[in-house]
Amino acid sequence: MDLRNVSKVKKAAYIVTAVLISTFLIRYFILDSFLVIGNSMAPTLTNGDYIFVNKMAYDWHKPSRLDIVVVNFREMADKKAIKRIVGLPGEWIYIEKGIVYVANQRDGEKTEVGKLDTEDFTSTTSADYNYRLDPHEYFLLGDNGLTSTDSRELGPVDIYKIDGKVIHSVDLK
Repeated sequence: MDLRNVSKVKKAAYIVTAVLISTFLIRYFILDSFLVIGNSMAPTLTNGDYIFVNKMAYDWHKPSRLDIVVVNFREMADKKAIKRIVGLPGEWIYIEKGIVYVANQRDGEKTEVGKLDTEDFTSTTSADYNYRLDPHEYFLLGDNGLTSTDSRELGPVDIYKIDGKVIHSVDLK
């Protein structure tokens, strides 16, 4: 289209339309942002932080252990959650006395990948746990392990329920 013969008002309308469409496409397919509500990811992310999410992060490679992701748990309907990946597809997850382990086989060598709490954990606050992930499931925990509602209660998350990877956060407080 030759814009030389179009009025200034029409040119402005074309530009505004192009900007709105581009913004929508970027927000819907590439980059999203959220306000963090709650402290399940504290101290990494706290209530009131603003995060940016790369929605295309896993289009060409699989999620990695320790990535922070935005997900839709089956049990949470339309609510989104922000959690850290600790278990990868096919692994066994063990939580024993507040320490989180993974293993490739049921009786295989366990590797420590985290703790539910570094100081105040007692064995009465959480029962020991073990679970084998299916080929497309990920096990997610909040960094604030004693107060987080995560895969321990809500179950693992399928790959298609991961909306994207947190790439940046801003403390708005």
